Amino acid sequence: MCFYIHYDHKEEKTATRDIECWKILSKDLKSLYRDFQYEVEKLYQQKNPLHVDIWDQIDKGFHSYANKATAKKRMIFTRKITRFVIPKGSKYYYNPVDEEYVSDKIILTRKSKKK
Repeated sequence: MCFYIHYDHKEEKTATRDIECWKILSKDLKSLYRDFQYEVEKLYQQKNPLHVDIWDQIDKGFHSYANKATAKKRMIFTRKITRFVIPKGSKYYYNPVDEEYVSDKIILTRKSKKK
């Protein structure tokens, strides 16, 4: 999954507060694209800074949706829409058209019921 940099939002930002976001996970809390296993209340961090390629895309990072409704629209199979937080101090980008974030840190805050 690639994150596309919006032409009006090319600068990397630093979160000044915790940012609520949403991810689509499997029932056993794995990401769909890289089969990454998440645990509740654990801080996940990128080892390297977010990297924007020559096509204004970011491949590696924690991808998430800005709201639950957007996540629900993007859900293909029956999965879990799960609440996460991009913690204060994280580096991130936001695309307002796609309503998506990519960040260098993320926390699964709680398990959600099947939607």
